[in-house]
Amino acid sequence: MEFPVDIRRVTTGLVLAIWPLVSHAEISAYEAYQHLQDLASAQGGEIRPESVFVSEGVVKLNRVRIGAVGFPVDWGLTPEWIRFEERSNGTVRVSAPEVVPVEQTIFGAHRAVGTILAPGFSGLMTRDQNGVTFSLSGTTMWQYSAITAMPDGKQRQFAAELHDWRAVLVSGGARTNSVDAALSAGLLNAVLRDGQGANLFHTAIEGFRADYFGGFRNLFDLMADPFGMDWFRAKVSFKSVTTVVSTDVIEDNHLVIRSEGLEGEFSSRPDNVKSEIFSKDVTVQAISSGVVLGDISAGEVVLANDIIGGGGSMTTDIQIQSQISELEINRQFFATLDQDTAGTTIDESFPTGRLDLEGSVTIPSSQARRLFARDSMEFQPTDVIDWKLENLFVEFLGASLLASGEVKQTAPVESREGFRAAGQVRVEILGLKKLLRKLDSVNALNQRGKIASRLILSAGQEQMQDQFVYTLVFSPDGQIQINGFVIQ
Repeated sequence: MEFPVDIRRVTTGLVLAIWPLVSHAEISAYEAYQHLQDLASAQGGEIRPESVFVSEGVVKLNRVRIGAVGFPVDWGLTPEWIRFEERSNGTVRVSAPEVVPVEQTIFGAHRAVGTILAPGFSGLMTRDQNGVTFSLSGTTMWQYSAITAMPDGKQRQFAAELHDWRAVLVSGGARTNSVDAALSAGLLNAVLRDGQGANLFHTAIEGFRADYFGGFRNLFDLMADPFGMDWFRAKVSFKSVTTVVSTDVIEDNHLVIRSEGLEGEFSSRPDNVKSEIFSKDVTVQAISSGVVLGDISAGEVVLANDIIGGGGSMTTDIQIQSQISELEINRQFFATLDQDTAGTTIDESFPTGRLDLEGSVTIPSSQARRLFARDSMEFQPTDVIDWKLENLFVEFLGASLLASGEVKQTAPVESREGFRAAGQVRVEILGLKKLLRKLDSVNALNQRGKIASRLILSAGQEQMQDQFVYTLVFSPDGQIQINGFVIQ
C-alpha cells in the first residue's frame, strides 16, 4: 500500500508539534510538597507544618516553619499557610501569604526579627527529564527587620527590597544531590540603620544575578568547609553598584564606593577551591557634610585566588593574584591625610598608577581547615608557614616598585615565644627621590613621615640615578637586616 505523502515527515511533525505540551511530566501537589521537604532536609533545613490538609489536587500546609541552622546565618520563615494546587497542564502552583514573619541569628551574635512582604508572588513547580523545577517571581519584595546586636545590645534596623525579581531552583535530576539555582533582580537595595534611624550602610545594585551549579551534601557546610564539597560553581554579576558606609554619623562622614560592573566566579572540587572577581570603573570617595574630600579610582580590578590542598594533603597552598590598573588618586586626597594639611589647595596633577601582585602562602592543612571554619588556629612547634612573593609591581605617582622573595615562619616551641622567620626579600624602587619630593610638596608628609623618608633613603643602595635597591634578610634568631644594617 502506498501513501501519497511521506508518513515519516508527518509523524515527525506531529511529535514536534505536541512536544511542548507534554515536555513537563505530571507532578502531583503532594509530590511537589514532598520534594521541597526532602530538599530542605538534605540541605540541613526543614519544612515543618503544624497540620497538613490534603484533598483532590490540593495540599495545604498550616502554620508552617521553614528554616535552617548553620554558619553564618540561622534563619526561619513562619508563613501562616502554603498551598500546592495541581493545574491541568501537569504543573503545580505554589502560593503563600503576602506577609511572612522572618527571624535570623547572624554569626551567632545578632538576632533579627522582622517581616517579608511579597505582593504579587507566584510559584510554579514542574517536572521533566532534568528533575523538578521550582520557579518563583514577583514585582517587588521587601524585608524589614529589627536587629539586636550582641553583646552590647544596641538596636539596628535592616531593610531590603528586590524589584522585578525571579528565582529558579532545579533539583532531583540524574546527578545525586545536584542543584542548579539562579536569582536575578532588576534592582536590589539594602540599608542598615542605627537606633536613631541614621544610615550606617546602604547599597544599591542594578542588574543583579547569581547562579549556582553543583552537588553538595549541605549548603551550610560550604561556608564552614569548602573542601568538603564534591563540586560546585557559582557566578555573581551586576551592572552597577553604589555603596555608602558611614564612618562618623555625628560628623556626617562616610565613604562612597561605586562600580560600573562586577563579575565573580567561584568553584570547588575535591582539594581545590578557586575564586576570581573582576570589577571595572571603581571609585572610592571620602565625603564630609556633602563635600568630597578626596577619591581613589581604578579602571579595572582583578582579584583571584586558588586554594590547593585539604583532604589527605599535609599542606594547603593559597595562591593569590591581584591586578589594579589605571589607579588614580585625586590630588585633594593627600590634603585629608593629616589635620595639619586639611584644606590645602593642590594644583599639581598626578599620573595614574598600577598594582600587580602574585604570591602564595603555604600552611599546614590542619590549620587551613580551622581557618576556613573560622576557628582559632593552634600551631604546633613543627608547623611552618611559607610566604612566597613571586612578583609585586607597583606604579605610584610616577615611581615604581618591584619586589620578590620568600620567608618561612616556624611556630614557636613555647607559647610565649614568637614565630621565627628565615628568608630574604629584594625590593627595587625607581624614582624614589622624585616621589618623596612630590609628597612633601603637597603636604602629604608630616614630621614623622619626613623622618621616615630620610631613613628610607639612607638605608637604600643607589644603583643608578634615583634607583634604590633594598635586600631584607630575616634570621631565625629574630634579627632583620636591610642591606647589612641590623634594625631588630
